[in-house]
Amino acid sequence: MITLLILALILYAFILWKMNRGDFILSPAAVHLAYLTLYVVVPAICLYAYETPHSFGGQPYFLSERTLSSILLATVGFAVGTLITGKGTHKQAPLKPDLHQRSFAAFLLLAFVLTGIFVAKNFSFMESLNSFQAIGDPEHYAVVQELKANATFGSTYLLQGVHHIVPFLALLFLAKFYCGEKRYGIWAIALVVFDFAFELASGGLWVALSCPLMVLMARQYFRPATYKQIIVAGTLLLLLVVGLFIVKFGSSSLENDDQDRLQLLGMVGQRMTSGAGTMQLILETYPGRRTYEYGMTYVRDALSLIPSPIKRNFIAESWWGGFNGFVSYSCGYYKATAQVPVMGEFYANFGMIGVLFGSVCYGMGLQKLSNCLRLRSIGKASLVVWVVVLGYRLAEATVEGIGGRFCVSCLWAAIFFLYCG
Repeated sequence: MITLLILALILYAFILWKMNRGDFILSPAAVHLAYLTLYVVVPAICLYAYETPHSFGGQPYFLSERTLSSILLATVGFAVGTLITGKGTHKQAPLKPDLHQRSFAAFLLLAFVLTGIFVAKNFSFMESLNSFQAIGDPEHYAVVQELKANATFGSTYLLQGVHHIVPFLALLFLAKFYCGEKRYGIWAIALVVFDFAFELASGGLWVALSCPLMVLMARQYFRPATYKQIIVAGTLLLLLVVGLFIVKFGSSSLENDDQDRLQLLGMVGQRMTSGAGTMQLILETYPGRRTYEYGMTYVRDALSLIPSPIKRNFIAESWWGGFNGFVSYSCGYYKATAQVPVMGEFYANFGMIGVLFGSVCYGMGLQKLSNCLRLRSIGKASLVVWVVVLGYRLAEATVEGIGGRFCVSCLWAAIFFLYCG
């Protein structure tokens, strides 16, 4: 089974590279492949081959061959969906600067008001949430995770500013800059720096990477980089990721005794294998202890967007965090979100048949969005922004599920689209 899964991943990577050759590195397809490889396939193979458990709330879960089979089935489904969509027809469209004289002041104000309320509510937590403390204390990572969970639980609507509105505005200002409105370049940079710094300070290090990555993808559309520039950008991005690992998990243990090093490796391993471990958890939960959700995971995700003061009186607290939150809530570890891979979400709803058909549809959608960016077939500058955001979020859904940030970004894309007319 391991051999089949490795071969399927290699074949799928080759298909994605062939279909998106030219702009592959800065495409949604490449982001998806990185998530699939690093957070799902490789951890699953390691946990299974070395018979190492992944722990949820102190309860160990050993990966079974059935889990590997479900990941293999999903990988095959992704490949089939990619092949069905194909490379697309080369029809580059002239870019229309449709954002001219559009003001987004109201959205900017909303983002900062929501973020300000969140900071005010959790001001006493903010110093402890700062992940930079982990540089001198490797154990601080666990503290950050628990405090972050308590601070963000039920605060989904307050975090819309930094998670969704600010990245959208940064990309819109970038589009205006490349369409000739030069003063918006500074605004775009300022918003990217603000978003990255806030996420970094509040422990959301991987969320912090999303905005810079989307900016690189958008820039590649408006002003294609040379191969050498892409290699340089990729190298700098890799160094940034390594640096964030050091920030998040601490560096002092590397200079201390073996026990500290083992503790550090354990924390890193627990984080990187979360997706694969959650996949095993879902296969053991459905349909044994629970029947399949039959689409209800997406209802949970929609209800999680309702502000907690409103839903507190008529919705059970276990529904507040969406499906990812429900998984972690039922396991008894923290009160935030689990890392539910997209194939686990498909399985919880419709079983193995859902994994196959869902993965095929996912592969088709991802390749379609990648084609739009690679072929530069989008006529309006505003539509470039929507495609970049949705392409990245769909790729991110490999480890977060479609019902997570992807659907919320779809909602905000619709709101911005209606505002832009």
